[in-house]
Amino acid sequence: MALEASGFSRQDGWSFLHHRLDTLQQLPYEVIDITECASDPYGWYVRLRDKNGTNLGRAVVSRPVEGTAVLEWITLAPEPDGSGHLLLSQYLAHLADRGVHELVVLLDTSADHTDGGSHGPFRELHQQAGFKEIDQLHPYTRRP
Repeated sequence: MALEASGFSRQDGWSFLHHRLDTLQQLPYEVIDITECASDPYGWYVRLRDKNGTNLGRAVVSRPVEGTAVLEWITLAPEPDGSGHLLLSQYLAHLADRGVHELVVLLDTSADHTDGGSHGPFRELHQQAGFKEIDQLHPYTRRP
């Protein structure tokens, strides 16, 4: 409020989401391939597919530091029944099996608040899978 009162305008920013994976119950998951990324970001390339080999999603996760990793990006096949959060939960269960205790993700709020403040599909997907918002970061620019 102080910045806005001093002539600054709030811009779209980022929302920091967090998930404690060590609280997850074991979940059965389909076939997951995990390989080391050879380029930036250094970490794991994760591919989720069903028993028939159909690609259901991909993600890049940073290499964990003391059990904490960053979900750099994720893409999931659209699920007609809205069960994309189940696919994300399968990713999370697999990461927990590999020693990741906490996962954080940074979501762009401009794509998230397209209708004046309601939760967008990206945020809903993560929240349904158990992520909680811990903070927001917004840049400010001086109004002319």
